[in-house]
Amino acid sequence: MPTYAWSRLDLSAGLGLVRLEAEDPIQVEGREVVVDNHRSWAVSFRILLDEEWRTRRAEVAIVDDHGHRDLLLESDGEGTWSLNGSLASELHGCIDVDIAATPFTNTFVIRRLELPVGGVGEVRAAWVNVPSLEITAMDQTYVHLEQLDGTDRYEYRSSSSEDRRIIEVDDDGVALDYEGFARRLHPKRVVV
Repeated sequence: MPTYAWSRLDLSAGLGLVRLEAEDPIQVEGREVVVDNHRSWAVSFRILLDEEWRTRRAEVAIVDDHGHRDLLLESDGEGTWSLNGSLASELHGCIDVDIAATPFTNTFVIRRLELPVGGVGEVRAAWVNVPSLEITAMDQTYVHLEQLDGTDRYEYRSSSSEDRRIIEVDDDGVALDYEGFARRLHPKRVVV
């Protein structure tokens, strides 16, 4: 099963690793260790997706100066969510989970929407802030841009900021370079 690793660009130091199992259900497991100024933390996550790349379950855990915290999000795939076993009505309408620590969760939307060049997709995601584990329903927009040097590119916008960032992706929709956020290490797939 493929693994992907990124170096963070927005913090003093940070490395993330994700492993994808394209089974039924699709499973994503990842870790990230971050150091920024005088703070450091580690996050781990395990996400289950259905065959349409819709989030069905996300387990997220943080270790930092405050100790260990975790959460469990579950979804019916149609926009109804629970948080740690209780209905999370504030997430109604969300289809995706977007974990702030990793560029990999953008792959879910890119794979599911399969936008043509010039296509625009709008989604609502359960955005998990790291390391606080605060969750917000966030409207997001993806625009499939023209290729640059043979690489697919998407413009990403979120309702939480005026930022527009370009995400360059490989043929599987996995981020190679996420402008100002993360850059993939060993971007070429190695076949052993």
